[in-house]
Amino acid sequence: MDKLKKRLFHFIIAMGLVLFNVFLLWHPAAMVSAARDGLLMWFNNVVPALLPFAIGVHLMALLGVTALLGRALGPVMQLLFNVPGAGGFALLTGLTSGYPLGAKTVTLLRQQGQLSRGEAQRLIAFTNNAGPLFIVGFVGVGLFGHAKAGYWLLVSHVASALVVGVLFRFFWLGENEKPTPAQENRNTTPVPFWKALGESVQAGMASMVVVGGFMVLFCVVLRALELAGLFAALHALLPDAPWVTGLLAGTLEMANGARLIAQSGSAHPAALAATAALISFGGVSVHGQTAHLLHQTDIRFPPYVLAKLVQAVVAGVVCGVLVWWASG
Repeated sequence: MDKLKKRLFHFIIAMGLVLFNVFLLWHPAAMVSAARDGLLMWFNNVVPALLPFAIGVHLMALLGVTALLGRALGPVMQLLFNVPGAGGFALLTGLTSGYPLGAKTVTLLRQQGQLSRGEAQRLIAFTNNAGPLFIVGFVGVGLFGHAKAGYWLLVSHVASALVVGVLFRFFWLGENEKPTPAQENRNTTPVPFWKALGESVQAGMASMVVVGGFMVLFCVVLRALELAGLFAALHALLPDAPWVTGLLAGTLEMANGARLIAQSGSAHPAALAATAALISFGGVSVHGQTAHLLHQTDIRFPPYVLAKLVQAVVAGVVCGVLVWWASG
């Protein structure tokens, strides 16, 4: 039965890829335009915001800074989230940089043996988040036209991440085993600075290439689904609200979904609540980037997706309450 399921899955994927490539040839102008939009969004917004952080995160991990932060943040992280102090480094990175650097930090800590599998599983549940520059600058000011919307989205996003961290502190307790010998050999002994800097720049650039590839791909997929009429068909089955199309599109690619919600012109609290949920969920594009990182460790991907769904619900509720309270 398992072999049959795998063959069916591979067949569906193969047929989907065939149809996708046929669609590329059938609508070349639209597909090239969508790819260009994704590439420009990556180059103009993502690379300047994420690349310095990506280099810095890797450099701090190689130089042993996480050990210092771990000693300082240990009591708080253990009390609230049931993870060691080194997890505070991942939390700060995820809240200040953006997708997928929170996940990258957790994978680095797991590979270095600073986290058990259970601790890494709990930590990834709430540390892979959108950055404040993206939320306030790109979404709030750039899309909705005022910083206040960005601040509401940011508060709801951070609050939802912390709530998920507290909720998930009781999970995977049976997996708090010691790191494997192979991981213990990859300890936190600092490496020479210039070697660490070179490796960090290389790793940061590699991460940005992966992020850009996912963004371009899903911008093209999003445009193909739109031309195929999928979103129009789904929209007919859902409540008649101008932000619904953006919410549907954002489940694939978050930034484009937020843009469509803002372009709908809706000032209703539900539109901002939908945007908050979308940002906290991340979208399939972000999940693909995260899965690529987690595949390098023994951290499981499905529990992470479950945590992001919970965070999306919490963020949407918190943002809706904030906007309703402020407008009242």
